[in-house]
Parts: sequence; C-alpha cells; structure tokens
Amino acid sequence: MSLFRSFAVPTHRFRAVMLHAFSRDPATAQTIPGGGNAWSTANAAVRFLFKEFFILTVDWERAAAPQEKRGASSADFAPASIINSASFRKERRLLPAARTGVPGLVFRRGAVYTAAVNATTSRLASLDALRGLDMLCIAGLDALAFALAEANPGSGWAHALAEQFSHSPWEGLRLYDLIFPLFTFLAGVSMSFSLARRKTRREAAWRLARRAAALIALGWAVNGAVTLDAGMRCASVLGLIGLSCFGGGLAYLLAGWRGALAGAALALAFVGIGQCLYGDFTPEGCLNARIDQALLPGRLHSGSYDPEGVLCVVSSIALNLLGLLSGCWLRHAAGPTQRALALPLAGGALFCLGYLVLPQLGYPCVKNIWTVSFVLASAGISIALLALFRLLADAAPLGAKATFPLRVIGMNALACYLVTHLIDFGALTHRLFAGVCRLLAPAEWQGAALAAASILLVWALMASLHRHGVFFRA
Repeated sequence: MSLFRSFAVPTHRFRAVMLHAFSRDPATAQTIPGGGNAWSTANAAVRFLFKEFFILTVDWERAAAPQEKRGASSADFAPASIINSASFRKERRLLPAARTGVPGLVFRRGAVYTAAVNATTSRLASLDALRGLDMLCIAGLDALAFALAEANPGSGWAHALAEQFSHSPWEGLRLYDLIFPLFTFLAGVSMSFSLARRKTRREAAWRLARRAAALIALGWAVNGAVTLDAGMRCASVLGLIGLSCFGGGLAYLLAGWRGALAGAALALAFVGIGQCLYGDFTPEGCLNARIDQALLPGRLHSGSYDPEGVLCVVSSIALNLLGLLSGCWLRHAAGPTQRALALPLAGGALFCLGYLVLPQLGYPCVKNIWTVSFVLASAGISIALLALFRLLADAAPLGAKATFPLRVIGMNALACYLVTHLIDFGALTHRLFAGVCRLLAPAEWQGAALAAASILLVWALMASLHRHGVFFRA
C-alpha cells in the first residue's frame, strides 16, 4: 500500500504538494533528474522524511486536513499556501544524490521541516504587533512621554501626551487605562485560535487551568515577596489575565461561540446590576470594596479595594470573551471585506455605548473598579485597533516586515512584562549610557535620550530572545 494512503488526507493533494516541492521544473517536469517515476520517487522521499523528520508528517497532515475539521479559515494551513510560501521556496534544496536513497535528491537536515513549520504554524502578524505596541507602552514609552513633557515645559502636545500616559484619577478614560484591558482582549482573540487546535476539551481545559495557576504565581512574584501573610498582595495583573482566560476559555469550550456571547452578557449584567444596586461609585462605598474586603485575603492595592479584585475578574472575563468572539469572527467571516467592515462598526457601537451613553445615564466609566461602561469602551477601542492592525500588518504587502519591531515584543509579551518589572532598566540605562547622553544631548533632552535608550535596551533583549528562538509561555 502506498505510504500516502496511510495518511488521513487526500492522496492527490499530497502528490501535488510533493511534486511541486521536489521537481526542478514544477510546471512541466514529470520525473526528477536521476531517473524513476515521479510518483514512486515522491513516495521514497516521503519515506525518508518520515524516518528523518517524524514531526514533519504531522505538519503535512495538518496542512492537508479538511478545513472544516481544523476550525481555521481557508487561507490558513492550506497546501497551496505552503508550496507558494516564500519560506518554503527559500528552504527547498535540490542537491546531488546522497543518503536519501532517492535518485538526484538530498536534503539538508531540518530544511524542509523548517519550511513546513513556518508555513503551517504562522501567527497573525496583526495580533503580535498590537500586543507588542501594548507592552511597549509600559516598557518605556510612558517614561519617554514624561521625559518629553519635562524637556518641553511650554508645549501643549507634550503635556497632553504625558497626561494620556497616566491613569485617570477615578472617572474617565485615558490611553494608559487601556493597557491591561487591551492585553486581556488580545488574550481572548489568541485563545480563539489556540483552543481550536486542541484535540479534546479536557486537554484544553487542563491547559487553561495550568496557565491560570502559572500566571497567578508569577503575579505574586511581581508583586513582591511571597510571604503568604496579611501583608502580601494576592491580586495581580497577571493573575487577573490568567483567571479571565480560564473563565472565558471554559465558557467557549462548553458551549461554543454562543456560550461565549451568553457568558459575556451574564458577566456584564451581574457586575452592572450589582454595582448599581448594592453600593455607589466611590472608592469606599463601591460594591468592589465590599467584596474585596470580605473575600480577598492579604493586602489590597488601593486600601479599600483592589483594581484586580474579585469583581474586576468577572468584568475581565466578559472582556476576554468579547476578544474571543472577535477572534472567532476573524476565523469564520465570509470574506476580508466583511471582516474589515464589521469589526470597526462593532467597536464603534461598543465605545459609544460605554463611553457616551451609559455615563449619561448615571453609570460612570471607572477603570479602577472595571465598571461595565469601562469594559464596553475598552472593548470598542480594542476591536477598532485590531481591525486597524489587520489592515496594516496582515493585508498590506509589506505589513509583516514593517511591524516586525513590534512583533518581536508581542511574541514574547510575558517575558517583556516580567523583565521590565523585575529589572530596573532605568537604572541600568543610566549606568550604561549616562555619559554618552551627557556628551551628545543638551541638558534638557538628556532625560528623553535616556528613556529612548532604555526602550532600545529592552527591545534588544527581546530581539536576542527572538533570534535564539526563546519564547516564554505560561
């Protein structure tokens, strides 16, 4: 029996891919130089690849599987996209006969495997780029904005920019308030793709639980000493993201996109009704403060409440589910025009509802307690940014290359967050570059120069990890 028939994939599609990959002249050649029928030669080549690169057979099987079984769009992992990809053409090698046992054909170890992996496990450049920009805002762009305002004391735009890189005192919405909501939203978008690749619900649920536990532990480490006493803060940004992914992922696994939509609506209704009926919108009298003081052990970040407290986790689950639904739309929408038009419209509607309508009805937009109005406004802006980056990074001819500096950070966002919170890059940059900045920059611009050097230092570290293939995953 032919080796091709042992795979659960269409034989003719495999044959077309293999002939395209191994022929010197794919348009006309029926045999490979050195003799032998093309079909038998391709079979021999696959036998060699199965022996030398076992995991390659999995990638090819996944590439040629019917798209309705893979849960991906028609452009993802299709054989045509593999054989036409630049990475495949670059990695293909046709050399003199050697240990393959196939006349006229030899492979450099790892070459074809690398091409298959690049073609079949491609990531959304827009998702990585937007995540990278989000992390860059807390990895140095905020310090640069304040340094520019200090260097331009009479400049209105510099002070307006610096104001956007600080949190709202209580009510209102600024750029800096969107950093972690955007990351929570993007985690939901990413889950819509990753959960579709899991074989069973149990495997996916176990993966979500392990990830949540790991992020909670890392959040404790970022908060400070893990003393496990009354002075330790248990809530954290990483813990909030982990719990929101766990809750949102379970809703999606149990009931699909309809369950995700229902879960988001129920979470928002629970938070909104509770905050309106059982408290006010002050730091001491809000429902969040009452629940955190009763249920959350350890120290609270803001005294009477915690911005990553119990009720904030429920709100973040709703935001994560909205991101998951957006990812499902990207995967299953009929065409690029439908995808491009629907996301900005949905984002604009959610933003208007959360930022304009609900505050006029007496329900303020407060980031510190994650009110429903804040969640909807954040989701609207996040959806609009996702649509914009889809056009810039995915649809534009050179979008992936142009956004590469951002994707270097976005693909290693967890590592970037950890190193910038555990290492004082400001002090490190001052020690390394203070003398150079003093010589080259005017006195009033030295702070901005050091802030820019700190950003470059963080990026260089992330680029080094990227170059060596080191990616931190919880």
